[in-house]
Amino acid sequence: MNSLSAVQTAIIADEVYAIRENDIQKAMKLSRNGLGFENEFTIAERARFHGTTGPFFLKTRTGFGYIAEGQGKRQGEVLIAIRGTVPGIQDIGADLNIGLQTGPSGWPVHAGFNDTFKSFKQDLHSYFANKNSTHVHCVGHSLGGALATLTADFLSENKIAGVSLYTFGSPRTGTIGFSHNLTRKIQAENIYRVHHRSDPVSMIPIFPFSHVPVSTADIALDWPGSLIAPAAHSMKNYITTIGNTEWNGLRSGSADYNTTNSVDHWLKATDSNNILMFSAKSLWMITNALAWIIKKVLIGVIGTSLAVTATLVDQLAWLLRQGAMASLEIAGYVKSLIAKMLQFLGKSVSIGADLTVSFIRWVLSLLFSTLQNFASLSLGLINRS
Repeated sequence: MNSLSAVQTAIIADEVYAIRENDIQKAMKLSRNGLGFENEFTIAERARFHGTTGPFFLKTRTGFGYIAEGQGKRQGEVLIAIRGTVPGIQDIGADLNIGLQTGPSGWPVHAGFNDTFKSFKQDLHSYFANKNSTHVHCVGHSLGGALATLTADFLSENKIAGVSLYTFGSPRTGTIGFSHNLTRKIQAENIYRVHHRSDPVSMIPIFPFSHVPVSTADIALDWPGSLIAPAAHSMKNYITTIGNTEWNGLRSGSADYNTTNSVDHWLKATDSNNILMFSAKSLWMITNALAWIIKKVLIGVIGTSLAVTATLVDQLAWLLRQGAMASLEIAGYVKSLIAKMLQFLGKSVSIGADLTVSFIRWVLSLLFSTLQNFASLSLGLINRS
């Protein structure tokens, strides 16, 4: 099976936004690229499916994607393209509903994303009920990337066909167990996770959520400057950065700086220049260090013990405090992490010898709210560039 090209996939992820308010024929007419799948796939009028987003009484059902069938050399293959967030309380409500639910394969996933996925899951069931597809390509940007990830999980769990997953600026979709399971099922070489290093949406939600693939196989694209940049989330800007470069070229330019050794060294470093306010690299190091410390505290129950009534911030604060009390080494790591979080946030606060749960919770809350603000700015820019 040949993967879709990087250029083609990026165009598909961009053009699928036309599906929200338009039927297939009108979307095809509005598209400058015929929705992006050239002559390799054909799409029927009834191939558009709808999804539900929004909080409580504000829930809205709109077009979320389409299913196209391969032709010619792609006979037997299927393309599922899913749109991302469109500015408005409904879609952004799905992004910000950060809880845990059981996903398609039984692992904990993001509640808001899963609610939207479940609203069109029956369409997937119905389509594949009498099909003998050989391979399915799942494509999406932003929220669409998260929904494409859940779709890939659903397809692979039900052994419907082989799966390839292509995401651009996708937030983290499930917990560490979910990500390991999905990576194992469809293999890292079939997962194309593309993100600008400065895209804030690809940086949320933080631990215990984890990206797929669980490896260094992500495609990290450079962005001008070192700071978090809402404009880096725009699909138009992803297309510009990718240009005509194909997957091998994109992967070769994706250096990884998030190894275990670098986290340990970073936490122990006392040089104040190793972290900058609102720096994208600093945020990546903070999120990796948080996960690294929690694993030391609570190996084996990550992704299950957190799915209870207390808030995520409460539980993370409690776990960090427990770790600090149990080990002098972990206490040093926690203190360093909290100090670096405050420096990243531009706060000058003296940290006492005894870190309390309430103080840790306050710092985590500041970090979470700052990231949500950056992400909301990014989502508000979608389709405006």
